[in-house]
Amino acid sequence: MSDLWLPLAGVAAAFALSYLFCMRPMRGGQCRVTRPRRTDQPSELDRAITEARAELAQLRNATAADPRARDGRPQMSRSPRSDR
Repeated sequence: MSDLWLPLAGVAAAFALSYLFCMRPMRGGQCRVTRPRRTDQPSELDRAITEARAELAQLRNATAADPRARDGRPQMSRSPRSDR
């Protein structure tokens, strides 16, 4: 019977540590594996993404309105080389 105490204590310690460091944080939503809980306020990353999308839309609209644009891309102006 005394030979079983050490393995049982190891199993109990493994269960306790697994609960404390894995299961309990996951239940609270603070584990790195689980997604963070959404809040009503957008995060800094969400604001940066929104600003970048607005800037991209503005650039696309400016490119589409450019009369020199062809296929959505502005044309490069070619100047004659003076080194020849």
